[in-house]
Amino acid sequence: MLRTLLTASTITCMLAFGIPSDSAALTGAAQSSISKVGTATKDLGKDVAKGTTEVAKKTGEVTQDAAKKTVTHTKNAGKTVQGAVTPGVGSTRCKDGTVQTGKTHKAACSKHGGVKP
Repeated sequence: MLRTLLTASTITCMLAFGIPSDSAALTGAAQSSISKVGTATKDLGKDVAKGTTEVAKKTGEVTQDAAKKTVTHTKNAGKTVQGAVTPGVGSTRCKDGTVQTGKTHKAACSKHGGVKP
C-alpha cells in the first residue's frame, strides 16, 4: 500500500512540476557543430552516389563492348567451321542485298536477282 502511494505521488509531482529538460539541451555552438557534421555527411552521401553511378555506367559500356567483340568473334568462328564442314560452298552478295550461299555464286543468287557486281 505504501509502495503504491509513493509511486503515485512521484508520478503526480512529475506531471505537476514537469520534468526538467534544460539540462539536456545543446548550446548554440554544439548544435552548430552537429549541423556541420550532418551537412558534411549529406554531401559525402551525394558524392558516393555520384561516383557509384559513374562506375556503373562505365562498367555497362565495357560490358557492351565485350559483348560486341564476342558476337563478332563467334560469327567469324562459325564461318570458319562452316567452311571446313561444307567445302566448295561459297557465299556471295546478291543484287537484292542479301548474302546467300551455294556451290557457285550464280547458283547462290539465282532466286535473288543475280550476283551483285
